Amino acid sequence: MTSRPGCGTAIWNSPSPKLLRSRGDPHQIAAGAAARAALLTELLPRGVEPHLGVLLDNTPEFPLWLSAAALAGAAVAGINPTRRGPELARDILHTTCRVLVTGRVHLPLLDGLELPGVRVLVTGTEEYERLLAPYEGAKPGESMLGPVSPASRFLLYFT
Repeated sequence: MTSRPGCGTAIWNSPSPKLLRSRGDPHQIAAGAAARAALLTELLPRGVEPHLGVLLDNTPEFPLWLSAAALAGAAVAGINPTRRGPELARDILHTTCRVLVTGRVHLPLLDGLELPGVRVLVTGTEEYERLLAPYEGAKPGESMLGPVSPASRFLLYFT
C-alpha cells in the first residue's frame, strides 16, 4: 500500500503559521487547535450563540479551526465561497457568526459587505500571527465557552 500526502501531511509540512512548526512535536495539531480555541473564547462575546464562520479553502487552518471550535464549545458555520454579495452577507449574519475566519484569497468576497458585530480574522497575515501569539502555550480543555456534551451543536450547514 502506498501512502499519499493528505491534509495531515500539509499541516505537518506547512511553512505557516508558526504554531505548526514545533520540530516534529506529535502534538502540534492539538496545540494549534488549543491556541485557536483560546483566541476564540476571548473574541466571542458572552451571552450569544457561540458561532464561528469559516470561509477557508482546504488549507491547514481549516481543520485547526474545526478542532478549535470543538475544544471551545462553539459551532462552525461553513461559509460558502460560491455565494456573493447580499446572499453571502445573509449567510454570515443569519448564522449569527461573531467571528469569521478567512484567507486573503476570499477577502474580495467580503468587500463592501456590511457585517455588523462580525470580527474578521485573515489567516496568513502578521496581524493574525500577533493575535495567536499570546495563546501559543494553550492546552486543550483550558479554554471553553461552556459545557460541551454529545448534544452540543458543532456544525451549521447550508443545503
